[in-house]
Amino acid sequence: MSYTITPKLINVEDWSEQDVNPWSQDVAIKNIWRPNAVNPQYLLIVKENEFIVIDKYGNKVLEKSVDYTISYARINNNGEVIVASGAEIHVYSLDGSELFTASFANEIWKVVIGNEYFWVIEKTNPTVVYCYRISDFSYVSFSYSLQGLGNIDLECSEDGYKAIAVINDSAPDVYAKFLSFDGELKSFKVASTRQVTRDLMRIRPDATLGIVACGVTTGGTDYQNIYVVRIDGAYKVIDSRTVPDHVGYQMAIDINCEKMFFAVGNTNTVYKKLIDIDNLEITDAGSFTITENVESSGWISSRFGDMTPDGNYLLVHSAGKIFIAEWATGTVKKEIVKSISNARISMIAVEVT
Repeated sequence: MSYTITPKLINVEDWSEQDVNPWSQDVAIKNIWRPNAVNPQYLLIVKENEFIVIDKYGNKVLEKSVDYTISYARINNNGEVIVASGAEIHVYSLDGSELFTASFANEIWKVVIGNEYFWVIEKTNPTVVYCYRISDFSYVSFSYSLQGLGNIDLECSEDGYKAIAVINDSAPDVYAKFLSFDGELKSFKVASTRQVTRDLMRIRPDATLGIVACGVTTGGTDYQNIYVVRIDGAYKVIDSRTVPDHVGYQMAIDINCEKMFFAVGNTNTVYKKLIDIDNLEITDAGSFTITENVESSGWISSRFGDMTPDGNYLLVHSAGKIFIAEWATGTVKKEIVKSISNARISMIAVEVT
């Protein structure tokens, strides 16, 4: 089967579009990631045995084949890439040179990378979380008991020095943990929970505030919830609903974590929320509908929505279309037909002169 990858430049004044050097390949994309940064510069496209870095204008800057199977990968705003494969990690520069590699006792569950530090999570119980400093590859580690394998998620700050982790401990309860290279900054219980897994979070580039989705069981009833958590231990529920099929969310935040949206899988309503980050008050900013149901991202997953860092535009998608809407009005400004379901999509705001 042939797949087409199409970087597009979209003009928000007249909503015209321009394809930028699209290419075809016979291997599906596993994922697309952008850095957690104030002004993201790159997108990382991940395949089975290859990763591709494109700049924010859609141009390929690196195409790197590897002799192992990629299980997970992320990119920082310098274009450096960290790759996990089995129990190994590899770190590459933007020119494709390998900067560092290490082997661990267990399979790697997740990796994230900032400009100065990167984080590694082992898929074991108790799990071990490592933070490495890129300048000398020294590291610190943290150990946490979990309800089960993989019941942990983590995202790091733009520089990588700090991170927010959410874990489903053996109680089972969900805890938010604010971490740094110099130790744990804050740990607090958010809820009694049934499910925490990978790629549940959106966090500010300074890692002081984050949005977390997880599964919660209360009185024998399963819910999927969204929380906002803050570094001082404050938190608030943004959304809570019973969803028998656990269809997950499409959701995203702006760069300050002051605007966010979510859409529940297999429905066509997009909900907008404003977050007062000082008082941690959540305000309803309205909702709008799209012409098709958003695609379900599966059990509590939240990775498929997107938003420009300035919060002016948001992206959701159905099985057959991509919808780009204006935040302020909820007006859908652009619809793009996509040829396959579960397509990997991301967007970056750019200025073109």
